[in-house]
Amino acid sequence: MQYYMAKAETTAGLRVVVGLLGKVYATGRKCVAGFKKAMKIAFDSVLPKWNSTALPDPP
Repeated sequence: MQYYMAKAETTAGLRVVVGLLGKVYATGRKCVAGFKKAMKIAFDSVLPKWNSTALPDPP
C-alpha cells in the first residue's frame, strides 16, 4: 500500500511523502478518567471517521 500511496500526485505535480510507523500500538486502551468531560472532540468535516481533534475546555 505504501508503494501506491507514494505514487500519488496532483495535476500540478505535487507529490506525496509516505512514512511508516514501526511502533506496535495496544488495542482496547481506555482513556483517562475525566478525559471525556474535560475535552471536546471535534470531527473533521471531510473525513470524520478518520480525523478528529481533542480540544480542551478553556479555563
